[in-house]
Parts: sequence; structure tokens; C-alpha cells
Amino acid sequence: MINQVGRLVGLVLVTGLSMLGANSAHAQGTAQDEAAIRSLIRAEDNGERPPLTDDAVFASGRTVVPLVGREDIERFLDRERLVRPAERPNETRTTSIQFMVVSPAGDVAYELSSFRREWDAQGGRSFVTGTQSRVWRKINGQWRQAAVLAMTTP
Repeated sequence: MINQVGRLVGLVLVTGLSMLGANSAHAQGTAQDEAAIRSLIRAEDNGERPPLTDDAVFASGRTVVPLVGREDIERFLDRERLVRPAERPNETRTTSIQFMVVSPAGDVAYELSSFRREWDAQGGRSFVTGTQSRVWRKINGQWRQAAVLAMTTP
């Protein structure tokens, strides 16, 4: 588990450091890339799963240890989709991007967001809020999630 967490932290740090050299000459490409990622996030709020890299890392309050690898993450998310409708009928999702940075090369980005999930519960609506940090990688022209660290707020 320590290696997996270290890998996630290392990926976030390396990504952040590689982006320090951004300049305005890349603004147009960066804006297009940011718009593409924002579109994937909106689609996720509407129930579509964003694509993952093969070596993606995923950690949240619903995982015992960080999950590593697209196949393991997708299996986990598939189980969640089977369980969640019973636990959270009529769930809605809203993600608010706090900030996003795209590398000058346009191949890596990171984003920090807050989220809110609401669903029908006995006596009205219930909700959970939280924050998440994601690292995105562009592979063959398609943005994919490389790392996700999500946690709920008290």
C-alpha cells in the first residue's frame, strides 16, 4: 500500500513540477485541452465513466487500499454501479473544478475539484460532499485519468 500511495504522490509531484514552465505561447492549445477535460468531467456528472490509463491509480473512502490498474479500477466501479442505485436512488452528481493546470506540452494535466452527490432518502434528500485531485494524461490524442484521489468532507 505504501508503494501505491508513494506512486500516486510521486505522479502528482512530478506532474506539478513539469508544469512550472508554462507560458502564454501555449495558451490556445492549453485552452483546448482544458475544455476537453472539462467536457469529460461534465459527462462524468451525467453518468459516463471517463477513460483511464492502463496504469491508473484510484483511491477514495470507499476503497480499502489504492487500486492500481485500469482493469481493477473498472471492476470496482462496475460493482459500485450495481450497488449504488439501491443505496442512493435518483443520485445526481455535481463537480466544481477549483483549478486546472495543463502542461506546456499538452500531454499531462492536474485538477482539483469539489463534488456534491445527492440522492433520495427516507424523509427527503441526502447528500455527501468532498474534494478530489486528478491527474490526466493525453494518450493518442485522448485525455485519460491517470490518478484519482477522492475524499468526502465531514
